[in-house]
Amino acid sequence: MLKWCRANDIPVRTYSEWAEILYGRPTDPTVNVFPDIATDLNGDGSPDGLSLGSETRIVEEAPEGSTASLAVPGNCQACIVRDLGGIEKGGNTFSLRMRGPAGGKVQARLTSRDAKIMTEWLTFEQAVGTAWQTFAGDVMIPAKVSTITIDIRRRDRAEADLLISSISFAGGASE
Repeated sequence: MLKWCRANDIPVRTYSEWAEILYGRPTDPTVNVFPDIATDLNGDGSPDGLSLGSETRIVEEAPEGSTASLAVPGNCQACIVRDLGGIEKGGNTFSLRMRGPAGGKVQARLTSRDAKIMTEWLTFEQAVGTAWQTFAGDVMIPAKVSTITIDIRRRDRAEADLLISSISFAGGASE
């Protein structure tokens, strides 16, 4: 295990060192806690920390600043992140970039473990098909919520793939 961690640039620390790193320093609420779709440290062909929809593929075509995108066919799940931790209470921003056919629509459902406490829906629609567009929506995280599930789905039936990249969930939105 130690050999694998070192080979994959995963830091190895003692419990007290991790405790200091995790709890002994102020947090930066603007850090993106959504898993990087280009990171696959265990080599299983799927990004670490999220599950791809059955028809979604990882492609190298991506906007500047990103190294990969999700290629999502019409009307199917792009990906899901279950029990995402490290989230900030209060105002947060969920954002992504997409490119594809005009009218391409993505819907993100953000829920707490107990959906009665928090369920937010964000819908983004591609206006033009040739350029990368950035979309963002504010999400309020109640004080009782420690983790959320983010389910991202394509909600149109166009035949061409819709590319989704630069997915982010970070604090700092106005409350």
